Amino acid sequence: MSELAMNLTKNKAKPKNVGYAINRLATAASIILAVVMFFAICSSVGRYSAGTIGILVVIEVALILYVRAQYRSSKLMKLVDSMKVNGYYMPAKEDEQVVRAQKCYFGIDFSTGIIAIGTLYEIGANKQERLYFDTDMVESFDRFGNQLELNLRNRAIPTLRLTVLDGDRAYRGIEMACKMRETYAANRASGMYETTKSQMVAAGWMMKRDY
Repeated sequence: MSELAMNLTKNKAKPKNVGYAINRLATAASIILAVVMFFAICSSVGRYSAGTIGILVVIEVALILYVRAQYRSSKLMKLVDSMKVNGYYMPAKEDEQVVRAQKCYFGIDFSTGIIAIGTLYEIGANKQERLYFDTDMVESFDRFGNQLELNLRNRAIPTLRLTVLDGDRAYRGIEMACKMRETYAANRASGMYETTKSQMVAAGWMMKRDY
């Protein structure tokens, strides 16, 4: 197993709290209830009024949508957990933003100057669910409400746009990270950082500056 693979595996496991357990139980209960409701609707045809059946159908749809949302949220959090790599990208909690409604993640590691974006959909021309880039890649940036726009020194993906929870905090974070460029050299000097970066580039996750 490569060093990168070991780091990813090591950082995927997190202690599960009470909220996690309650969420899992609620999702499981919703799935069971949705199945029961499906059979109840099937058996009620011809026995109950159209209004009653309509109410059952609405409840069934609501349960399906809830389970679907929980599944996507769980999938997003698994992606976020797998993006953490010791010595390369381990941001503080306050420097991360998870937007479940938009199925995206944004974070900055102020010890290495790495910015990371994770989504459950394609990012521009890139087919990966995750992207890393350092502050040297950022040519300019702006925000419009809670939408960030980053212009990058990369011809394949010159511009990234994403919605975050707090646009002002994200904007100030990028601004601060770009001003700290000179301080990152020492933290990036380790062999582990360079090895991990090479593997990230090879995997197509780390964007390289090409001008």
